[in-house]
Amino acid sequence: MNHKVGISVGKMSIKYDEDSFLEEVRTYFKEKKLEDFLKKSIEKAIKNIPLKDHGNKLSLLHNTANQKPSLEDYLFYDKSAITIRKRIIRLQIRDSLTRDIREIYGPMPDIALAPFNLKEKTAINMSYVCRYVENEKIMKSWIKELKQYYRENVKRYPEYRSIPTKVTPLERNPRCFIAIEICFTGSRKHTLGSMVNASILGYYGILVTRGGESEKGVKLKDALKLKQYLLKIQELKAPGRIAINTLIVMDEQFIKSIRKISAHHNTETVY
Repeated sequence: MNHKVGISVGKMSIKYDEDSFLEEVRTYFKEKKLEDFLKKSIEKAIKNIPLKDHGNKLSLLHNTANQKPSLEDYLFYDKSAITIRKRIIRLQIRDSLTRDIREIYGPMPDIALAPFNLKEKTAINMSYVCRYVENEKIMKSWIKELKQYYRENVKRYPEYRSIPTKVTPLERNPRCFIAIEICFTGSRKHTLGSMVNASILGYYGILVTRGGESEKGVKLKDALKLKQYLLKIQELKAPGRIAINTLIVMDEQFIKSIRKISAHHNTETVY
């Protein structure tokens, strides 16, 4: 946590450690307008869930007692649409004999955006709701910008140009819309774990690294090498989905992108 990271603002350079960086991110992500935007988007998505498709999915699950989810079902227990290091996203399984639900793992990403998928009835339509939110104007613009940064980052290093620049969202039962991991410190093993968590939890996973090659800590090049490893091991050993939904961006790119979200909200152009 003692390493610093530089964020350029005009001609100024502000230094952040990991906690300070998250605190700056919080100032943008915790704005009420962004919370309201996510909630309104989810609410609209729920209203547009095709009843016929919903019923077919329920019958396939042999559970026709379930009802269409409500807005609250897609939020955390404190009704938050954005969480920063304060709640655990549960990974659960249903016991094949007793049919009881039991928790098998509780990873916690640094930042997670709603919709959240913590109940059986949210799982049925989670991908639909995520797609709906993703196609809202401001989210579409934000994700498009992050994808562009990611493509530029891959092309930065000739040795990693074999990494696909296309990022495909996790359609199958994601636990949240976007899972973000801030990777400024720790070993490559820790970064690998963060990348896996972001990938399996989020419809999109985002890994934020340091930018400068001379800086200590986890850098862009480190993260790209780990993604290359994850993709290659799945190709050689077994088909998989880990990391194909993960964007790797640098700290200054991430801050720049969320400042634009804040600017959109402040000029009231979101709705």
